[in-house]
Amino acid sequence: MEKIERTIKAISTKSKSQGTIGFLTEEEPRWYNVKAEEKVLDEILNTIIGKGNVIQFELENGFAVNFTLIEKAESEKNWSDNMTNFNDLLNSAHEKFKEDFSIKTEMIGDIDYKEKRAVFKATVIVGYGNATKEFTGYGDSENIKSDEVKKGFIRMAETRAIVRALRLATNNAAVAEEEIGDNPLSEEELAMP
Repeated sequence: MEKIERTIKAISTKSKSQGTIGFLTEEEPRWYNVKAEEKVLDEILNTIIGKGNVIQFELENGFAVNFTLIEKAESEKNWSDNMTNFNDLLNSAHEKFKEDFSIKTEMIGDIDYKEKRAVFKATVIVGYGNATKEFTGYGDSENIKSDEVKKGFIRMAETRAIVRALRLATNNAAVAEEEIGDNPLSEEELAMP
């Protein structure tokens, strides 16, 4: 197997309890997934996979394996300090708006099944007394390299649109995991309708 050397830009641990974590690399950028028992994933996160670390690994059946830490980042920060995700944004909206909001999505243009392209518009509608305020975001299915994630390209485009609208509504400037290239999704998330 070919050894790959990359610098870690961000880390996703949202599916760790299901046995998967992911990391985004600076050089490509591309998400790589790691599959193992949660205890093993914790050990890898504590010793090798950290933001800014330079690591070496191999790919086996689409998953990163056989890690070596080449260089530890001087000032390691937690990825969550500068990234958010769909779950956190949705929870924030529920807390902030107390159920007085709704989300509407709309497909923009035609779906290209051959090229796996879709574009969505999402609008978060928030109640303010007798008035409402709308926050709109757009999302597409571009920058998806993983064949597994491409299977859900329509859902990915819609999710990205919702994430962008929620970021505006909740006043969150952090980039969401779902907006960056290949987002590591669990098998359960890929199977969701």
